Amino acid sequence: MGFVVEIVYEHMYSSDMTLLDDHADQILRSIDEFAYAVAEHERQAALLDLTAAHLEGTGAYGLDGTVSMTAWVRNHLRMTPHRAAPMRRNGRFLNKSTVFAEAAVSGELSASQIEIAARTGKTKYTAILRETQA
Repeated sequence: MGFVVEIVYEHMYSSDMTLLDDHADQILRSIDEFAYAVAEHERQAALLDLTAAHLEGTGAYGLDGTVSMTAWVRNHLRMTPHRAAPMRRNGRFLNKSTVFAEAAVSGELSASQIEIAARTGKTKYTAILRETQA
């Protein structure tokens, strides 16, 4: 078995569930608490997306010799390119679109709405997006 599989297997069949017990108050929530937690998670995700865009723009990822932000995220955050791509795309979009960035950070728009806006933020939509910021 691989290292990760062994760890998961060990935890699945361990009678020691103290880690989950320690987080029971975060797991056993009401539906309203769950909705609030997801909204807060999405606001934090917007801030992290903006941070990733900022760091990519400064080239800070290269301080340790890494050649791209994608490689840095893969090596340091253990994210696959598939998982990191929305963060980078959304961050670049939010970095260029103040109105959308403020709406994402405030929670006015959900992470899904920002992802769709970022995907449609192509050249043909640039004029419309600029108008919405005016």
